[in-house]
Amino acid sequence: MTQSRFSYRVLTSFFVTFDFLILLVTGVVLYVVPPGRVANWTNWELMGLSKDQWTSVHILSALLFLLVSILHLIFNWKPFKHYFYHKLQGVHRLRELSLALLISGFFFYSGVSSVKPLAYVLDWGESLKESWVDQQTNDQSRGQPQMQSLAVISTRLNLEPGKVQGALRTAGFSIPSLDSSLENIASENQISPKDLYALIQEIESFEEESVTPPLQEEKQDFTEQKGFGRLNLQEALQELGEPLSEVMAYAKKQDIRAEAESQVKDLADSMNLTPMEYLDRLLPGKGILSDHEQ
Repeated sequence: MTQSRFSYRVLTSFFVTFDFLILLVTGVVLYVVPPGRVANWTNWELMGLSKDQWTSVHILSALLFLLVSILHLIFNWKPFKHYFYHKLQGVHRLRELSLALLISGFFFYSGVSSVKPLAYVLDWGESLKESWVDQQTNDQSRGQPQMQSLAVISTRLNLEPGKVQGALRTAGFSIPSLDSSLENIASENQISPKDLYALIQEIESFEEESVTPPLQEEKQDFTEQKGFGRLNLQEALQELGEPLSEVMAYAKKQDIRAEAESQVKDLADSMNLTPMEYLDRLLPGKGILSDHEQ
C-alpha cells in the first residue's frame, strides 16, 4: 500500500477542528465558573483543573486557533478567493453580506453595551457563576483575604499573630513567617485558603494548651487526603529528598510493602498505619513523625 504524501492543508484542517472543540469546551466551562475571588478562596476545580488553568488553556487554544486559521486561509487562498469572488457578484449577494455584518455587529455591540435580549445570556452566566457561592464564602472572599499575610488575618480576628503561628506549627503546618500570605501558606500545606481560615478561627475557641488537639486532628485529615497520603511513594520521597532506590532496598530488606507508583495512603492502609506513620517506619531515624508533631 502506497503511503500518501504528507499534506499540510489536511494538517491545518485537523488543527482547526480539534482546537475549535477545545475552545468550545473551555468556553462553556469559563461561562459557568465561580468568580475569581471565590475560585481562589476555595481552590475550586473542575475535572482536576483550576479556574486559572482553564483560562490558560482557553487563551492558548485561541492563539493556536488564530495561527492555524491563518495557515488554513493561506493554503486554501485560491478556492477561498474564487468562492467569494463569485458569491459576491451581483447586487443580490450584497444582501447576504450586509445581513452577516449586521448580525455580527449586533452581537459585538450587545457584548459591549449589554443590550437586550442578548444581555439575558450574560445575566444567566452571572447567575450560574454565583450559584457556586454560599453566603459565608461570599462574605469571606470579599477583598481577597488570601492575599493578606497571616499577621494581618490574625489581627483582624483579634488573635495574637505569634500564638496563631505557634498553634498552626504545633498542628503540623509549615508556616515560613507571619508575613507569608494565606494563599502561600495554604498552597504549601495543600489545603484551600478557606479551610486554613476556618482552622485559624477555631483558635478563638481554645486556650493555647487546648488548641493543639483539634487542629492536629484537622491537619491529619488534610495531610492524609491532600498531602503525602495523596502522593504516590516516588513523589513523596522526592518531596522528602530521599533516594528511591535506597528506600526500596531497605523496604525489601525489612519486609515493608513499598511500590513506587502506589499512593502512600494505600500502602499505609495495608499495614494499618497512617501515612505519616508509614513514612516514619520506611525512613527510620529521619524524624518524620517528630517533625510532623512539632
